Order: sequence, then structure tokens, then C-alpha cells
Amino acid sequence: PPAPVPTIISATPDYNSITLQSSISYDVSDVEYYFQSLTPGGHDSGWQDEPNYTDPNLTSDTLYGYRVKARDKSPNQNETIWSDPVYISTLIPEDHTPPTPNPMTWDDTADANGLPHEVQDPNSANVYAEMTATVATDDSGGTVQYYFWCTTLSSFSSGWIDTNTYSVLVGRTRQGHKFRVKARDQYGNETGWSPEATTIWPPVSSTNNTGG
Repeated sequence: PPAPVPTIISATPDYNSITLQSSISYDVSDVEYYFQSLTPGGHDSGWQDEPNYTDPNLTSDTLYGYRVKARDKSPNQNETIWSDPVYISTLIPEDHTPPTPNPMTWDDTADANGLPHEVQDPNSANVYAEMTATVATDDSGGTVQYYFWCTTLSSFSSGWIDTNTYSVLVGRTRQGHKFRVKARDQYGNETGWSPEATTIWPPVSSTNNTGG
């Protein structure tokens, strides 16, 4: 296996992430690294070339543990033993106030199609659900993220994304999928869910789509 056995030489916390740095291991077949989470809510890195890893989407003011190992890139993929574990807490939020509006709302002011609606790809038979949330603001001035939740089929949900617009391939039209949206600030403070809205086809005025 590579040598020496890697160790975590630095762990830098943020409010919702932790960045880890491993010492360097060497091997004639080149080396890759694996950071393993030892506590609930953390995420493994998987095998990667970089000796650095940032674990995202963590909970603030929470203790997390990690260890690292290396392996070579020969056909045998020889692995080192695990390093000693390192434990570190994410930072304590400076505020506990979620973004506004709270609860979140759909953006149907400038564009009635802000509510979830279906659009067909002009070059294929694919149908997408597209939607726009109201732009959320936060007193901290930091980044705001959005989560579009499909309550009828969770696999159509967005997860946390940095934009207030979302498009997902739903396959065919008139399935009546329903969505809600919420936002969170850089400290993990979340708004309430928006009202549930049903995808419509073709897009019509938002006054004709009350959700539910």
C-alpha cells in the first residue's frame, strides 16, 4: 500500500460544512484517498485523487468525526490502514432567524408561470415541470438556498440548490404533480413550506391554480 499512512492534519469547520486535509501518501502507482464519516449526519467522500475534502450540508453546532485512508491505483488497489479519528464541531450560528418570506411563496407576480407548470421540449417528447420561487432575502447577507419538494413523487425534488428556479423532467404531461418550496440561510435556518401547488398544462394564469 501507499506510505506513509495518511493522517488528518487539519479540520476547518463552517456553519454547515467541515473541510478536511490529509497528509500525503506516496506510491509508484499513484494514490487516492477516502474520508469516512464516523458520526450520524456526516458524509463519506468516496475514493478521490485530492487529499482535501469538504463535507457539505451539515447541522450547525454539532460534533462530527472523520478518519482517512489511502490506496494505490494498481490493479490490486492496496489500501493503508485507517488514520486516527478526528472530531470537530460545526460553528454556532450567529442568528436564528430564517430568510423572508416565511413561509416561502411562489413567484407569480411578474410571471404567472412562476407556479409549477409543464413545458414540452420542442426537440423531443420530454415534458418538464418548471417553477420559480420568490427570491428570499436574509439579514445575514449570506447565501440563500432553496428546496423544491415534490410531494407526489420525492425523486422529482430538487434537494438544496442555490437558485430560486427549478426544472425537472417528469416524462409525460398532465400527471398533476404537486410541489412546495422552502429556503434556508447560511446558518441552516429554514423558512416554512410554501402552499402546495399542482403542475398545470398548458401554463395559465396563476389565479386559476390554487394548488391543494
